[in-house]
Amino acid sequence: MINDLHIKYRPTSFDEVVGQEHITNSLQSLFKAKKVPHAFLFQGPSGTGKTTLSRIIAFELGCSSINIIEVDAGKYTGVDDMRQLTDELFYPAIGGKNKIKFLILDECHMLSKNAWNSLLKTVEEPPSHVYFSFCTTEPAKVPATIQTRCHKYNVNAVDSDMIEQLLTAIAELEKLKLPSNAIQLIASRSYGSPRRAIVLLSQCSGCKTYQEVMDVLEEPDEEKETIELCRMLLKNTKWEDLINLLRVLKEKNPESIRIQVCNYITAVIMNKKGPASNETVDLLNMLEQFQRPFSQQTGFSDLLIAVAGIFFSRAEK
Repeated sequence: MINDLHIKYRPTSFDEVVGQEHITNSLQSLFKAKKVPHAFLFQGPSGTGKTTLSRIIAFELGCSSINIIEVDAGKYTGVDDMRQLTDELFYPAIGGKNKIKFLILDECHMLSKNAWNSLLKTVEEPPSHVYFSFCTTEPAKVPATIQTRCHKYNVNAVDSDMIEQLLTAIAELEKLKLPSNAIQLIASRSYGSPRRAIVLLSQCSGCKTYQEVMDVLEEPDEEKETIELCRMLLKNTKWEDLINLLRVLKEKNPESIRIQVCNYITAVIMNKKGPASNETVDLLNMLEQFQRPFSQQTGFSDLLIAVAGIFFSRAEK
């Protein structure tokens, strides 16, 4: 079956997780030392493995699937919802080797202040059989009182080369025949998200030509602003126009924007023919501005500084 490849190939052990060795090594050390904390906070771009890592921890603890409680915090933001959840956690677990209950709160930054306050005491002093994992794309909105009670990990966007290797392995296992260079294009359009990459691979599985792959991967409306930013950076755009576009991009994930810009500029460089020129040097300088991952706390400021660095270095010439 070609459907739901991202579920079929979702990692079920630490060794299968792609591109997060700094996290999996730390977690394996905690298990080896038998010092596993009761609360985790995973922060990073969408589709990079926050919930997957949470599930693996639960399974490693011996928690059965029925006792893994996964909640979309965006739908259950209120204090009453959280109180009901925490009340249920105190009941004995059903089945499982260690009778453990494991609560995963996705998009936890969307919880109300009162909801966080209702969780605080339980997170600080959880019953021996209760574990928490908070997952967020916006860690600045998670209260410091919660953050300081968790083992906190930054889940990074995954390198395009690693995603390409993952897609190649899946394509071989699924016996997919894709046009030449299609996997490289899919990897570049995944913007650091293995989940997105596998979904795109599934979407492109029936494509016969490279053009068909490009048509399937046409940028959706929500990504067109980032592509427009790339185009504006490549030409002598007025500062006012750049600022206006940045105001639109302020509501988006800065790290995802950074990865998209890197992939776009890299593609422009790779498609240039002939010897290196001053234009190529300019492109490499632009790429350098976006090489360092943006901080989870100051991501938009990092984006603004990168764009300003390109604009003003060009203005000085």
